Order: sequence, then structure tokens, then C-alpha cells
Amino acid sequence: MPLKNKWTVVSILLLVLLQSLAAQENTQIPDGGKGDQGKIVKPLTVAEIVSESESTLQTLTKLRENAVHNPELDNIKLQYENIHKQIENYKEKIKDIEIEKLPVNRLNDLRNNLEAFNIKIKSIQEILSASIANINSSMVSLKKRKLVWDKTYQSRFEQKIPEPLVKRIRVTLKFIREVQKIVNTELDVLLNLQSAVSNDDLYVKEKLLAIKAAEKSIQKKIFQFDSPPIWEISLNNSLFSEIKNTVHRKKEVFLDYYKDYTLNFEIHFTLFLFMIVFTFLLFLKVNKNKINEEEASFAKVLTRYPISATLLITFLFTPVIHPHAPSVVGEINRLILLAPVVRLVPLLFLRNLKNVIISFLFLFMLYALSNLLISDPDLQRIIISFLILISLVGLVLLNRK
Repeated sequence: MPLKNKWTVVSILLLVLLQSLAAQENTQIPDGGKGDQGKIVKPLTVAEIVSESESTLQTLTKLRENAVHNPELDNIKLQYENIHKQIENYKEKIKDIEIEKLPVNRLNDLRNNLEAFNIKIKSIQEILSASIANINSSMVSLKKRKLVWDKTYQSRFEQKIPEPLVKRIRVTLKFIREVQKIVNTELDVLLNLQSAVSNDDLYVKEKLLAIKAAEKSIQKKIFQFDSPPIWEISLNNSLFSEIKNTVHRKKEVFLDYYKDYTLNFEIHFTLFLFMIVFTFLLFLKVNKNKINEEEASFAKVLTRYPISATLLITFLFTPVIHPHAPSVVGEINRLILLAPVVRLVPLLFLRNLKNVIISFLFLFMLYALSNLLISDPDLQRIIISFLILISLVGLVLLNRK
């Protein structure tokens, strides 16, 4: 045989051999013969059956108890029910409102509510994702255990396993299937809950986008003529009816916020008590002359008016303690802050300008009060114009002196 033909035959034989080896490596053992990542599942030996059965039953019992009585899942459901109820109430309140026609302060209230919802929804989604990941891990573990016990049951004749142990294997397999059903049910509940949360999340994000678009529209029109001059304004409601309607609406908003964020108000009150104690200790320190002269003036003012000092410091923390509060909380906070500011600021800094400072703080109080009690933009324009006029007159009188 020529040399060329010999090499051809050898090449064909090598190719056939390599294909046979590849086919042998890729052959799968049926009926769960291999586990994850192609690893062959080996049956338990006769000596391992009892100990592995007890270990499996203990693990599955804990898994079943956690699935049936899962306090974390109950807590997630309760959290979602609360936030879903709040969102439904929110939908009911704004269903007839045209967002693009609202003033900036109302848009801020709506956005603050939605951002608070968004934070709660994200927290629930994180917990749900972690719970679903844990359940998926449990499902994988159950599947692996079932493969091992199925393989052991299939090898009962080959290993000549005694009938009592075969019965134990059947009991273990039955228990695994029961736990799988329970875990599957829990997974379905979590997936349905995740879907419902996603729907609410989508609604919140859509409304946030609508509010953002409305705010951008207002910013673009800031130098456009969109309302008549003050002298041509025709008011739809009297001043008293406007105040009554505004107070009623903002009262509902405040009570709803207090109901949902009672803990924040408790934290604020605790801070107030802490500042009272701190001011009292400072008072004792001043009387015992344990501070230097530079600190004495400041400390004596604070200890002379402890309530005002406490109010000033405590309510400066309102934006931190109430980051997503409606505008009515900020408006009330500004009015409360005015009292200690009027009392303390002239004493601490510019005593010779005490009357001037108090006069301008009084004008600011009227402005803050008008924001709190009046929502009609036309009425607010009239009041602001009046306050500006008074301020200009005051400045002119000061310059003459």
C-alpha cells in the first residue's frame, strides 16, 4: 500500500476514535443521573441512608416551618397593604386634578408624597428580591436532594437495600415533594406580590415624570405674560372663604402626613426634650462660671430664654427629620421659628438694629402666614405686592434717618 494511502487510513481511524470519545463524554445518564453542571449524582450507600434521612427530614422541617409561618413575608404583605392603601387614597384625591395647571407649591406637595411612596416601594422591592432569591436557592437545594434520593431508590435492587430502609427512602421522597409544593406556593405568592408592587412603582414613576414636566413648563413660562395685572383681577372667592377652604385642605394634608409619619414627630419631640435638658445644663454651667468670657455672652442669652433657644435649635432640624413632608409642614415650621428668631437674633448680633430686624421679621411673618392660609395665586400676588410696598416705604424712612 502506498505511503500516502496509509496516512489517509490512519487519519480516518483517528477521526473516528476522537468522535467516539466525544460522544461518550456527552452521553447523559437518564432520569436525573446527573446533577447541576454535569456532575454525576451518586446514590447513597446503605450505611448512609439512615443518617442522611434524619438530616434531610430536619432540614426540610425547618424549611417547611419557615415557608408556612414566615414573619418576614407577613411583614412584607403588611407594608405593601399600607403603602398600596396610601397610593389608592392618593389616586382618589388627584383623579380630577390637572397636574399641568397646578401652582408650584401644590406640585411640590404631590412630588413629596410620590417620593415618599417611591422610597417605601424600593424598600419593599429589595426585601422581595432577597426573599425570592432565598426561595430559589431552597428550590435548587430541594431539587438536588430529590435527585440523590431518587437515584438511591432506583438502586434499591442493585444495592440490595432492606425493606425498612426502602420505606424510609419513600417517606423522605414524599416529604421532599410536599415541601416543594409548599415552597412553590410561597414563591407564587411572592412573585404575585412583586408584580403588584411593580404596578404601583410604575404609577409613581409616571406621576413623577408628569410633575417634572409640569415644573419645566412653569419654568419656561416664568417671563411670559400668563395672568392679568393686579388691578384687573376678579376674585372668585372672598378672602374668608379662601382661608377657610385652604385651612381645611391643608389640615387634611397635615393629618394624613402625621398619621403616616408619627415616628418622625416622636423623634422631633424627643429632640426638643433633649435640647431642654441641654439648655438647663448650660444654665448651670454659666452660673458656676465654668465658661470663658467669649462664650459667656452667647450662653447667657440662650439660658435667659431657654424655650426660645430650644425652639430655634429644634425646628432647624425639621428638613432633616421630615425630608418628604408636604409644604404645610414647612410653612408651620417657618412660623414657629419666627418666635425664637425675633427674641434671640437682635440680642445675639445686631442690638442697635433691633427695631429694624423685628419690623422685617414681622413682614416675613405676614408673608409666611399668607402662604399658609391662602392658596389662590391672585390673592397671593396682591398680598406680596402689598408687603413689598410696605418694605420699600420702610427702607425709605430708614435712609432718611
